[in-house]
Amino acid sequence: MKIEITDKLYTDIVEYCKMNNIEDVDKFIKRILNQGFATEKWGTMSDTNTPKKEPITEPITEPITEKKDNIDLYGERNVRKI
Repeated sequence: MKIEITDKLYTDIVEYCKMNNIEDVDKFIKRILNQGFATEKWGTMSDTNTPKKEPITEPITEPITEKKDNIDLYGERNVRKI
């Protein structure tokens, strides 16, 4: 299948490829045609399309506690202070 495009559009694409060191112009045209169709078909994904997460507003009712043994500087456990 062949697709006809204007000489101006083809020239613009070739110039773009030269400026961006793209050697295979035909391959580039096929890729951007596929990307354009996919965008038309599926739309774009952006931050505005993704649902926002609601912040957690419930307060923590139970305090977090950890039981730790008394440890002195020498590493002995359960040391009684006198």
